[in-house]
Amino acid sequence: MILIQFMPKLHGNCMKHSMSLCLSLLKTNLLVVNTRDTMTDNPPFYVKSGEQTEIMAFAFTLDSAEHQEETRDCTGLFWTPPVQSLLKTVLERARENSKKKHLRLPYSALRFDIEATASGLLSLLSDLGLNYFGNHDKLKPFLVAENQYTDVVTQQVNDSFNLWTTSEAALVHFCQRYQIDDQFIDRLDQLYTQDEVLTSQKEVIKPFDWQLGYQKTPKGNFTDSFEELSSALLKALSGVEIHPKLGKLLPVISRYRHNAVELMTKPLMMEANEGKEGKEGKEGKEGKDGKGEFSLRLKLSVETMPNYDKPIITATFTRTRWLDSKMAFLDDPKNKNLYNKDITGYVHDEGNSGRCIAFELFKNRESGIYEFRDDVYARMSERCGLPSNGTVTDLKNLRLTSKNANTVARAVYTNQMPSNHSLQHGFTTADRVIFFDAIAEPLSKIGVVPWTDWTKVRSKKVTKPKRSMLDLQTFLEGLIDSEEEVVIEEEKITAEILKGTLRKALSLEPEGITDKLNGGDKKLDKLEKVRDINIRAINHVFKTTPTLVVIGENKKRREIITEMAKRLVGDRVKVYKVHLPSYAYKSTKPKAVKQDAYLKTQVERWTDLVEKIHKAYPMPIFALVEAPWWFKSEDGKQQKDYPLNKVATRMALANKNIACQYLDTPQTTKAGKIYLGDYLMRIQNALYDLLFAQSGYAEAVPESLNALFTDKMAERKPRYVVGLAVIAKNKTRFKNRSKLIAAVRYDTRTGESSLKYSYWEGKSNISEWMPFTTGLFSISKLSKHSLGLKAEDIGNSIVAFCYQVIEEVAKDDPHALILVNSTHINSQYAWKWLQDKNLKPEKRSIGKEKFKKSSWKGLRIIRCRTDIPPSLCQRKEVVYTEIEASGNEQADKTATVQVHTTVPTLIRVNQTPIPTFLSVAPPKLQYKRGTSVFEKRELPSSVSDKGPGKAYMDIAPKIKGKTTHIMSEADIMTKPASSPRTIEFAIVHKHPEDVDEILIRFVESLRFGHAQYQDWTSLPFVLHAMSTIEEYVNTFKLEEDDDESDPDAENVAPSQLALNL
Repeated sequence: MILIQFMPKLHGNCMKHSMSLCLSLLKTNLLVVNTRDTMTDNPPFYVKSGEQTEIMAFAFTLDSAEHQEETRDCTGLFWTPPVQSLLKTVLERARENSKKKHLRLPYSALRFDIEATASGLLSLLSDLGLNYFGNHDKLKPFLVAENQYTDVVTQQVNDSFNLWTTSEAALVHFCQRYQIDDQFIDRLDQLYTQDEVLTSQKEVIKPFDWQLGYQKTPKGNFTDSFEELSSALLKALSGVEIHPKLGKLLPVISRYRHNAVELMTKPLMMEANEGKEGKEGKEGKEGKDGKGEFSLRLKLSVETMPNYDKPIITATFTRTRWLDSKMAFLDDPKNKNLYNKDITGYVHDEGNSGRCIAFELFKNRESGIYEFRDDVYARMSERCGLPSNGTVTDLKNLRLTSKNANTVARAVYTNQMPSNHSLQHGFTTADRVIFFDAIAEPLSKIGVVPWTDWTKVRSKKVTKPKRSMLDLQTFLEGLIDSEEEVVIEEEKITAEILKGTLRKALSLEPEGITDKLNGGDKKLDKLEKVRDINIRAINHVFKTTPTLVVIGENKKRREIITEMAKRLVGDRVKVYKVHLPSYAYKSTKPKAVKQDAYLKTQVERWTDLVEKIHKAYPMPIFALVEAPWWFKSEDGKQQKDYPLNKVATRMALANKNIACQYLDTPQTTKAGKIYLGDYLMRIQNALYDLLFAQSGYAEAVPESLNALFTDKMAERKPRYVVGLAVIAKNKTRFKNRSKLIAAVRYDTRTGESSLKYSYWEGKSNISEWMPFTTGLFSISKLSKHSLGLKAEDIGNSIVAFCYQVIEEVAKDDPHALILVNSTHINSQYAWKWLQDKNLKPEKRSIGKEKFKKSSWKGLRIIRCRTDIPPSLCQRKEVVYTEIEASGNEQADKTATVQVHTTVPTLIRVNQTPIPTFLSVAPPKLQYKRGTSVFEKRELPSSVSDKGPGKAYMDIAPKIKGKTTHIMSEADIMTKPASSPRTIEFAIVHKHPEDVDEILIRFVESLRFGHAQYQDWTSLPFVLHAMSTIEEYVNTFKLEEDDDESDPDAENVAPSQLALNL
C-alpha cells in the first residue's frame, strides 16, 4: 500500500511545483503503479494512451505577493586602517623585491580558517579585501554575519588572523621569502594584542524590493539589489536535500561575483556500467569495472533582461568529477601527466561549519611538484578533523575522511580529464527537471517562484534546407544492421574500398563487419545527393578549382582522408598528399626559452615545406593537417602536444595565404582497430570547417529571406547581414590583454562574406573590407592583437570601429541587419547603451556619437547574448496503458513516464518594452529520453516478435495501429550529457513598420543551414564566424601558455633555440 501525504495548501505556482516534486519522486522510484508482479516471465505490455507537454525554463523570478523575507540586522567586519596600511606596505615591498607586478598576499590559509570557523557567516569576499587597498570609494565589509554572532565571529576572525600572521608557513614565510623586515609582523601582533585588528559596523539586509529604475525610480544601490537577493537564495537552499541519493546542498562561500551563489553536494560514488562487447579498447578496464565520484553543483545567477522589472534567477546544474585512485598522478617533475596547471579542491565540511570550502593545489613552476600554499592542509586537518599526516598525493588519489565521517576533502578534475573516462560530464534533461522541482519548494517560501512570463512565437517558420551532411557513423551501422560502433583494421582500408562509396569497406568481413546490408542502396543514394549538394556549394563559393592538401604523418590515413574528400566533393576539389614532419607536434619548449621565441622558431622550421606547397599547387590552397593532441613519448608514456606547435603551423601556412584546419588522429581499440564511423565523421566535419566555414559561406540565407520577407516587408529585404563582436579570451585577467574587434558582412545577393577588423599599434587602426579568408590571413600576421593600452583606449577603439561599420553599411544598404554580440562591447567606455538598465530609445548612442535619425532610420540592430539567458526544455509526461491478453486497454492500470527533452523553441518575453526573444536549439549530444546519469529508471521500449516471444505473439494480432511497449530498467547513462545554450535576441533598433517576429525568425534561421558539420550553431552565422577568426589570433594561445611559464625564462635567439631541440 502506498501513502502519499501532500503538502499544505500553497499559493499559485508554488502549489503547482510542489505537487510536481511529489509526482516526480513518485514516478522516478515507482513509475509503474499496479498490483502485477513485474518479476514474472510474462511482463505486461503497454500502449501509449496520452501525453502532456509544456515548455519550461530553468529559471526563477520574484513574486512580490508571496514574499516573506524580513529585514535582518547583520554585522559587517572591516580591517582597521592601521592593519590595512601595514599589509599594503608589505605587499608593495614584496612586489618591488620580486619584480612581480601582480603578486598577492598569501590569504588562502586565512580565508580557509575563517570559512571553517566563523559562526553565522552570510558572505565573505574571496580575497578578504587584502589585494586592493583603498581602491573603492565606499569600503565594503569583507565579512557579513548574523547579528546575534557579532561578538563570537569577531573573536573567531581575530584568532584566525593571529594564527595567519604568526604561523611560519603563512605571512611570516611570505615576508622572509621577499626580504621584508620583521617589524611589520611585530606591529601586527601588537595590534592583535591591543584588539585593534577589526572594526565592526551594523549592516542591514532588507527585503529585496527589486526596483532598478526601468519603470520606477530606483531605490538604493544597483549592486546591493543583487547581493541582497543572492544572500537570501543561499540561506534558503543551504542544507536542502536535493535528491535522496545525492544528499544535502552545502553552500560554497565567495566563489563568484555579487550576483551569483553556488552550492554543492557531498561526493557520490557511482558504479559505471559494464562496457559492451567490442568497446574494451575504447573504455578498457575503466569501462567494465570503473568507478567514479561526482558531486552535483548548483549555481544560481541573478540576471536582468531589457527594461524588465523583475530579476531572472537562472539555475545551472553541473557535475563536479573528483580525482580517483585509478589515475596515477605522482609528484614527479619528469612524469608527463594530464595536469599542467593548479588543481582545485574542496572540503565538504557538513559536520562542522556546514559549508563547502575551496582550496587549491599549486604546481611549483620550478620543481613541477604540487604543494599546498600557506600551510592550508594543516589548517584543514586541525579545523575539520582530517588525518594529520595527509599529503598532496593522498588528497589527489584518496578520499580523506575526518574522524566524524561527516567531512571529506577531495581534488577535482580539470578540463583536461581524459575523454574516455567512465564518468562523463553533465546531467540529462530528466535529471535537471527533478533537481529544479526539488529547489522550487524551499525557494517559494521566500517569494521566489518559477519564471513563466513568456509567450511562444508561432509566426511562419522557415523550411529547413537540405543538409549537405551525412551521419556516417549511423550510416555504417545501418548498412550492417548493428547497434555497435563499426571497427576495422586500419591496414585493410584502401583507396579501392572507399571508392566504392563505402560498400566494399563492409565486404572484407573483418571482426564486427558483415555483408548484411540494411537498406544499403537507399543509403548509398543519399550519399550521392550529399555530394551533389557539396559540389553546388563549392561552385558557388569558388570561381576556380580549390586545392586540398592533406598533411599527415601516416601514409595509410592520408589515403583515407584523400578518398573520403573525393567521395564528398567529387573531382571539384583537387587533392594532394604531403608528409607531416615530426617537429610539427613532438617538439617541446626548453625551460629557459620564452614562448614568443619558441613560436618564432617553430614558424621558421615550417618555412621550407610551406614554400614548396605554395609553389607546387595552384591557389586557393586549403591544408587539412592530421596531427595528434596526445602522442607517445620515447619512454612510452602519453604526452600532450605542446600547444604552440599547432599555432606555429597555422601561422606558417597563413603567411602564404593557405587556410588550415586540424584533424585529430582516430581512436583505436586495444587491438589497434580504428572506430571507422567516428573517424570518417570527423574527417567530414574537418573538411566542412576548412572549405566552407573558413570561406564564410552560408547556404540558407537567401531561402529564409524569400520565405519570411513577404508582403510589405518584401520592399525592405536586407542586402547585408552584419555581425559585430569583440573577440577576447574568456576571463581575461588584465584589461590590456589581447582583444580584437571584427565585423563579418554577408552579401545576400552574391553569397560572399567579407571581413573588417580593428587593432592597436600606437593608435587605433581600422582595416578595409576584404574577403573573409583573406581577412583571416591578415589577422594571423599581426604581431599584437590589442585594442589599446588602457580601458578608455579600448572603449574608444570599439566606438570608432562600430560607428564606421554602421555608417558604411547604412550607406550601401539602408535596411541592413546588424547583429551585435554584447559580451565585451557594452562597457562604460563603449556601447554603454547596450546594458539592460540603459536600453532605452532616448539613450541610443555609440559612445558619445548619437544615432543618425535619417540615414540610420531603416537599420535593424539586434543585440545577442549567450551567457545570461536561462536554458529551456520541454517537460513531457507520457501515459501508457496496460494491454490485456484480449488486446483491450485496462484503464485502471497505467504507467506515467517522464521523458523530458530539449526541442528547438522560440519564445517572446512578456512585459519588455524592448522586444526580447529567447531561442533554443537542440542539444549537440543525443541520448535516450528519461535516462539518468546516476540512477536506473524504468523506461518504455518498443517490442516485436523478436522481443518477449510467445507472450507478444498471443496479443499482437489483436492490436491494430498501435506500437506496443514493455517497461524495463534503463541503465545509468555514461555518455556525456549536454544542454544547449539559449540565445537572447533584443531588437534595439528597427524600421517603424517592421514586424518583430519576422526579424527574429530570420535571425534564428541564421543558426542553421550553412555548410558546417552542425545542424545548429551556437550563434547566428555572422557571429559564429568569430570562432573561426579566433583560431587565427595566435596571441591568445601565447598568453594562455605564458601563464605556466618560468618567470626567470630568458629570450634566446632562434638559432640558439634550434640547437636545444
